[in-house]
Amino acid sequence: MAQKEDKKRSFSQIDYLVLIFLVLSIAIFVIIRYDIFNLNVQDPLSGTIQRLTMAVVIICVTWIVLHFIGNLFEKIGAPTVGGEAQARSIWKIISYIIWIVILALLALGIISNPDSWVLFLGLMGAALAFVMQQPLLNIAGWFLIYTRGLYRMGDRISLSDVSGYVVDITIMQTEVREFGQWMNGDTFTGRIVAVPNAFIFSKPVFNYTKDVPFIQDEVSFLVTFESDISAAKSIALEATKEVVGKSMERDFLDYQNVMEFSDLKIQISSDPQVRMGFAESGVKLYVIYYCSVESRRLIKSRITEEIWRRFGSDSRVRLAVPHRFIRGSLDERPLSEE
Repeated sequence: MAQKEDKKRSFSQIDYLVLIFLVLSIAIFVIIRYDIFNLNVQDPLSGTIQRLTMAVVIICVTWIVLHFIGNLFEKIGAPTVGGEAQARSIWKIISYIIWIVILALLALGIISNPDSWVLFLGLMGAALAFVMQQPLLNIAGWFLIYTRGLYRMGDRISLSDVSGYVVDITIMQTEVREFGQWMNGDTFTGRIVAVPNAFIFSKPVFNYTKDVPFIQDEVSFLVTFESDISAAKSIALEATKEVVGKSMERDFLDYQNVMEFSDLKIQISSDPQVRMGFAESGVKLYVIYYCSVESRRLIKSRITEEIWRRFGSDSRVRLAVPHRFIRGSLDERPLSEE
């Protein structure tokens, strides 16, 4: 499967289309340049066609070269920059800069008259302002995403009611491999969602992995009023420490050091914590801990299972279920009319 995905990424339909354009442009350039078919194209028109076809050739060659260099950059740079996703993100910025330079040089070569440049820029500015409002917002959003570091490829985010793993950031949109929705927790749905970059101006962006790969979570459960609360708290803490105790101690300082203020630092604990609250059918307990973002659902499942097993073997604690009391005799209920 991995070999199939690598082959698909190396030779896409766009790449074949670029090759076709390259061959056609070279053929047109040679035909016009050497007048192979005796077309007798006038000199001004012939020069324009040659410049345009040469520009298409340069664009196609640049596309192919950048494509293969990008794949090589990802393989070589991934160990250095911290992963394949980060390497791909860096290469996209480099490739965009190269494209801007090449397109600007081509425009200078095709349009050599200064008066034509003024007219060209005026028309382009009017067209962009009137027709391309949403694309311009997407470009501005892309610029803000990279300059402010809102998220990068490889981050887990929630954006515009979509949660997922960022797999690509283009000038127009962000692609995420979705999790959640009909799947409980952070299980992937199998869909890739494309979100326009302009949404960052109107929607909040939640980044789970921007500074540290940890996330706070909790497991809640309800015990009866007759249960030994101290025993319930002790069992819950022991069960949680059994699952995440060592990892919390190991990651405590790294997690605390990224907090911006001292009152935030004291909120980070090296051990799981228990909180309580009354409910209609018993006392609700919450075990609070932190773990890696990628394993959140697995960790929660393991803690839940461990608490359930320990409660089952301890007679001091009973899990409660919602219930109602009915006062009076059932025989006193009025009969419904048929």
